[in-house]
Amino acid sequence: MIKHLGGIAEETLTAIKVVTSFGREDRELKKFTRWSKRTQRVAKKSICTHSITVGMMKFSIFFFYSYSMYAGSYFIVSQKENTATNELYSMKDVLSVLIALITGFVGLVAALPNIQSLVAAKTLGKLIFDVIERVPEVRNEDECQKEFTLKEFIKFTNVTFKYPTAMPEHKPVLEKATFEIKAGETTAIVGPSGSGKSTIIQLIERFYDPRVGGFIDFDGINIKDIDLKTLRENIGYVSQEPVMIMGTIKDNLLFGNKDATDEQCE
Repeated sequence: MIKHLGGIAEETLTAIKVVTSFGREDRELKKFTRWSKRTQRVAKKSICTHSITVGMMKFSIFFFYSYSMYAGSYFIVSQKENTATNELYSMKDVLSVLIALITGFVGLVAALPNIQSLVAAKTLGKLIFDVIERVPEVRNEDECQKEFTLKEFIKFTNVTFKYPTAMPEHKPVLEKATFEIKAGETTAIVGPSGSGKSTIIQLIERFYDPRVGGFIDFDGINIKDIDLKTLRENIGYVSQEPVMIMGTIKDNLLFGNKDATDEQCE
């Protein structure tokens, strides 16, 4: 949940120019506030659990201190015999027990930060393994075309789409969208912010599949029947807000065409 909250902040701040241009600051603020409240509830629960654990640990330490002092005083006054030495209890026996307890509890308290680190490592490890073991919704079918070149058209037929993070009450971004983009022509997709322009591009690149209904054809072939790698290698995309991946400009260009020569990169 914290990761999702950070993602909202990062997404909004990265595209702050676009957000401000369309006057969507209040909308993004409300979204951030809504997720902040959910995160706050989780954080409060975590803090309460941690506080109770530390409190019980401290209580145990001082309880054993006081009990040792009481028991030691009682054994000395009552002249009880120490079965280990067959002698009466003395102050040195009481001090030995107290020093042993203090040493043990100091070590236990010193271990607490390490226990927190282990818990944090376990939590982060679960997130990492969830990503590694995740089976993506968008993946190649059992039988798909490894070779494909678009020649005629891209066709949307009754495509209805909502993003995976959308709430049930949210309206679809696209609703029964039906149109055809012919090869060799320049097609402009026009509309206000939030009308689905970027979504159409993401569906063509198959970053998402139509979740609610409809299908997308490339020359009469369902987009799901084309190998993902082949499909994306045949698409060039220049975003409104480009993102540079760590590395040189050449490294970034080679992500689009791994076989590009130095001259082509220039």
